[in-house]
Amino acid sequence: MSTGESTRKDNDALFLNRSDIEMEESYIDWGLIPFPREPGGEEHISGTGGQYRVAEKGRVGGLVNPVFENTQRVLTERRLKLLRELGSKIAVARSTTEYWSIVLAAVAEGELDVPGCVAYGRHPSGDDVLHIVGQLGLDYGHEFFPEKLHLDSLPDHGLEGYLRRVLKGETFVIEGEEVLASFEPRGWGDQLRRAVIVPITPSTTRPPQGVLFLVLSSRRPYDADYVLFIELLTRQIATSLANVQLLEEEIRRAFEIAEADRRKGEELERALAERTRELRASEGFMGRLAEICPVGIFVSDRTGNFSFVNDTWVHHLLMTFLISV
Repeated sequence: MSTGESTRKDNDALFLNRSDIEMEESYIDWGLIPFPREPGGEEHISGTGGQYRVAEKGRVGGLVNPVFENTQRVLTERRLKLLRELGSKIAVARSTTEYWSIVLAAVAEGELDVPGCVAYGRHPSGDDVLHIVGQLGLDYGHEFFPEKLHLDSLPDHGLEGYLRRVLKGETFVIEGEEVLASFEPRGWGDQLRRAVIVPITPSTTRPPQGVLFLVLSSRRPYDADYVLFIELLTRQIATSLANVQLLEEEIRRAFEIAEADRRKGEELERALAERTRELRASEGFMGRLAEICPVGIFVSDRTGNFSFVNDTWVHHLLMTFLISV
């Protein structure tokens, strides 16, 4: 008002009370453009949109305040960045344990959209038991989240009650559960009130390989964009998990083959050693038998080189020589 100069701000984070969400996270482009209070105190400048009237200093009669909302674009860019970084980080995982560690670390960086998380996964053995593989914003040991979930005997209360529907492929939104107040107020620092439970299903031919309990932002409605982000996040986690599981199975199969070959080699070595002992024992027995045999025994090659003679043969040879003399 005093200088006659316009000002603007892009992607300004403003929190609006315009729905059932208090302090809704929004991003606004706005400007303040002064206009003259009387004719003659103005000048024309060229802009990309045409001619604009700008008041001179001391002749400002009022302000024009254009406002444009960019919330959807800002949130989309932020969420896509999280998905890209998650994809690049989990590409190096070589085991499910390493995989879940990377996933939870990547999700932790998106605390404005996922301020809390508890992840359940199957053991590599493939049993019908889900184990906690990681969590964010909550201490381990909370009674709402048992360490193990036996899928063949899920009760109707607590988390297990929700899982009955979730494991059929549904996504379930919960509100008002007391456990949400136990999560750290990560993100905007507000008390968390809403969460979504989603199954991790790599393919239609395999049963769910886990479950994600994702706490939602207290400052954004769970609208179509939020639903799409959760769906893309879950799908990326499920697809990458399938790749890691296949790699882990191949590594385990190669190890089993190598271990079988090693055991087979050890068995062959033991059999050879046993056969060698048997042959040596047999040679010793035959040698002792030849020594006491009353018949002359000798072993020689075709050139007449003797490799063995027994005492009887030597005695017979001497007697023959003496008689001939």
